[in-house]
Amino acid sequence: MGLRSVFSANVIIQEVASPSLRELETEIGNVPAVTSNIDKLLLHRGHIFEELVETIKTHREMDFNNMTIEVILPNGRPEAAEDFGGVFRDSLSEFWSSFYEKCTEGTDYKVPIIRHDFGEQEWKAIATILKIGFLKEKYFPIKLAPTFMSECLGETYLDEDILNDFLKYLNQLDKDMVTSALNNFEEVDNDDLITLCDTFKSKWIPSKDNFRMLIQSIAQQEIIQKPAFVSQCFKTELIEISSQIINLKEIYIKLEPSAKNVIAALELCDNTESASCNTENTKKIYGFLVKYIKESDEKIRSSFLRFCTGSNLITNKIKVEFIESDGFARAPIGHTCTNLLQLPNSYENYVVFRKNNPAPPKWLDYFEDKKHRNVMEQVLGLKRDNLGSFKFQQNQMRRLEAAMKKYIDAITATLDPAVPESETFGQANAGIATPASIPSTETAKISEQLSTSSVPHHQPARKTGQKKKQSSAPQMAGLLRRQETPECYGASAWTETGHPGELQIPSKSNETP
Repeated sequence: MGLRSVFSANVIIQEVASPSLRELETEIGNVPAVTSNIDKLLLHRGHIFEELVETIKTHREMDFNNMTIEVILPNGRPEAAEDFGGVFRDSLSEFWSSFYEKCTEGTDYKVPIIRHDFGEQEWKAIATILKIGFLKEKYFPIKLAPTFMSECLGETYLDEDILNDFLKYLNQLDKDMVTSALNNFEEVDNDDLITLCDTFKSKWIPSKDNFRMLIQSIAQQEIIQKPAFVSQCFKTELIEISSQIINLKEIYIKLEPSAKNVIAALELCDNTESASCNTENTKKIYGFLVKYIKESDEKIRSSFLRFCTGSNLITNKIKVEFIESDGFARAPIGHTCTNLLQLPNSYENYVVFRKNNPAPPKWLDYFEDKKHRNVMEQVLGLKRDNLGSFKFQQNQMRRLEAAMKKYIDAITATLDPAVPESETFGQANAGIATPASIPSTETAKISEQLSTSSVPHHQPARKTGQKKKQSSAPQMAGLLRRQETPECYGASAWTETGHPGELQIPSKSNETP
């Protein structure tokens, strides 16, 4: 047996094969590369959309059913998880979130736009990923307008369906204006309607008699006619699943991360060694969770689902288990491979639970800031979703809090919005960089402190009368803790890059992970 390497545009494939004439022909490009033996796909966090599209384009026959995915962080380290389903679902969530941002227009419902750098192969690759996600995990991009997807699947739809989708395609201000005009035309300022119609290059002047027909024709134009090329590309790839989708509307309703659907997806575990699910205390905490879900918005509910299952849609039931945990270590734990949420049973009241909830808004917003997130990931090797994958004791938590406070203070003091982000923190295509204000020796020192768990941590004694300093960093007790199952934990679960049966999409940075 010999090791064969086949190179293409942006991918490296390695597989085991016996030396033969066919192998030599493949190496010189006369025979297409065989990709059925690939069992691992390496993707880079933040580039999953581009890398998956490129993978499908160049290796269309790749079998995802028996393939695992490994995600590489911006600092070059692999995420602490092995793919038993959770990593694949998380990759799908990032892929479609990036797709909505880069390739669509609309608010509640979105429609693909024509891009000069996206041809038939790119759109067919996206449709293939849609098909793979649906067949393997029942994941479906429900933010795409249903009538557009009906067109892609060859299903019928009504003019009223297009109108309803178009209202959700509009921003809230325009949606309210159009709805009011449809109900009572005289109540709406005619100049505002003309401005809206002019936005869509309408040739009609809106009036009471023609307004409904006018809006329906605009809806047809925006949702069906403009993305017609995209729908044709999708249609050829989605034939395989069109027969399995009997009721498209039902799929949209079931997958939607509404409060009702999320609560219905929760299942209490029957066996918890440390805390029975039947006790009054655990029932009270379960009630806190239900109340929190009811009060949260869609963004938080999607983050909660992704924290528990890897998917930001309702593709699985979520098992809820109660554990003994208190102090700094008290935080919810999500096991995305088994769709398990572990909740500490020591919350005194709902306010305390909400501060320590599975998706704290302050930290969520903080990590949505790309500049902050880059530093946290690249300098400290931390990510929002798996900050708690390390089982911190109190002394380790204090060290981490001190290190994070130092970096947060440095970032806050030195950030200059006028400086391009790629120059300050290093985009993926410019290599990994740390802020100039943070010495590399200090980085190494703190990294060493974080990795050394055997050295006890002692707080310096405070002098009499000296006031305790207030930490400017957010409290670590409210951070997420997201773990995979114990059997897929640790460095022993990883294989070195370059082993047979492994596919790597190289990062576009100058630094190779």
